[in-house]
Amino acid sequence: MSGRKASEVNSLLRNGEKTRCASIDILNSSCKNAKESTDKAKRKKEECKTKISNIDFVISDDAKCEFPNLANELEEEVKKLKNEKSATVPMFDSLEYDNLMADYKKNDEFADVVRKNLKRKISSQGRNDPWYCDSEYADAKKVQDNYRKLSQRVSDLNRDSSKIETSSNAYISNLDMRLKRAEKLREEIEDLEDKTRAVKNMRKKASEAKSRVNDDFNEIEQQIADKFLKEEYCELKQIVDKFKKYDDDSAVKECTEIVSKISSFRNKLDEKYGEYIRRKEELTVKLITLEKRVNKQVFSDPEDEFSENDANMNSLIEFLKKFSKEDYPFEILERLEKSEKMIRDDKFDETEKELKSVEALIADASEYAANLHENKMKTIYNMLTIEKAMLELNYDVNVSENPNGEDGYCVECSAGDECITFDKVSVVDDGRVIITIDHKEATKGTCAASWDEIRKKLAENELFIEDITKNGKSIHGANREVQGHKNESTVKQNLSR
Repeated sequence: MSGRKASEVNSLLRNGEKTRCASIDILNSSCKNAKESTDKAKRKKEECKTKISNIDFVISDDAKCEFPNLANELEEEVKKLKNEKSATVPMFDSLEYDNLMADYKKNDEFADVVRKNLKRKISSQGRNDPWYCDSEYADAKKVQDNYRKLSQRVSDLNRDSSKIETSSNAYISNLDMRLKRAEKLREEIEDLEDKTRAVKNMRKKASEAKSRVNDDFNEIEQQIADKFLKEEYCELKQIVDKFKKYDDDSAVKECTEIVSKISSFRNKLDEKYGEYIRRKEELTVKLITLEKRVNKQVFSDPEDEFSENDANMNSLIEFLKKFSKEDYPFEILERLEKSEKMIRDDKFDETEKELKSVEALIADASEYAANLHENKMKTIYNMLTIEKAMLELNYDVNVSENPNGEDGYCVECSAGDECITFDKVSVVDDGRVIITIDHKEATKGTCAASWDEIRKKLAENELFIEDITKNGKSIHGANREVQGHKNESTVKQNLSR
């Protein structure tokens, strides 16, 4: 008859409980940024509404008489601006975050109860007792399932918050452009009134009319006109050039019509150019938001978390470059640079698709980095637990980091001629704990006694070793075959932290 071991219970309890700091830090940052962005968007909406309502868009009767078409166009633009409904302000609801933190706390408390029950059972059993803990395992399984669900909620909320931040910044950008349009309309109405007064006076002198037409036309930026309305610009230039050759009487008669045509062209050009600037600004804001996200200092150095000093913080890019062999940093930076170049080249549709793809890539990289951070924290914790236990058993202990970062740490323990080496202490990508041991005995045949003492001490420090084998056979009496190396001792255990 067999049952669940204490190590299995502890493995479930350790998984994802106390080393999730990176995921929570990222979530806190994302939620904070989302809340700040949505609050700013609300304030911006009210500011935009107030400023537009305070602008005087009234066109005089003289202007309507002198420039009926232009006046009508401006009135339509004003009407369109005032009737334009703003998009719904992005909303950030902190309820899910509060519920999530409360659920984490509730599950932590449940885990503590299970751990106390486990320790109570272990302390009441003998040295060779198998420590069957079926009921505790069932409770620990519930704890693990809860943490898994909570982790997914963290990931979902993180993604949602990041999207809200991006959409809020884009919303604010659109409001800024709307205010610029309103101010531009006000300036155009003022300019129309100036033109009206000027035209009435211009009738006195044809030379003044021609000068006015020439000045108005020269105010058009040819480079912008060639980019957006090249054909119409060329036609207008021909009209203006012809007007310059009119006699005085004809110049006076045609002045108003020519000025009106120039103004209509300028309005159309301003609309085209304004839409171009709005689109470019919106994409630029999205790009800057993503650049800030990958460069924000949110990941701590895992070893620093166990020191008395403040932890050194890293950005997503810095952390992945330091601790991962994945291509995330290079791909993210390359695609952000690509997006920036596409914006410069005015490839707006392609840029929008690329930025959506990059945002998803950054979200995946953040999740990977958070998991990597947690595994490194687990590795360090396990190493420190072993070091503490062996020091308490009066071993001289030397800890070193393996050249291959994936192999974690090496813990060398010696007492006289006896040498015990935990030559690989690490946690791999899927959360499994790897611990391999090489044991050279001081006196042949004393391995079982030595390891029995070590096994108890590790258990006191919440590291539970199920079985110790040598040359494929258990030194505790279990006669089952396990993969091992001759002249080495290996430990089969299940641990997560």
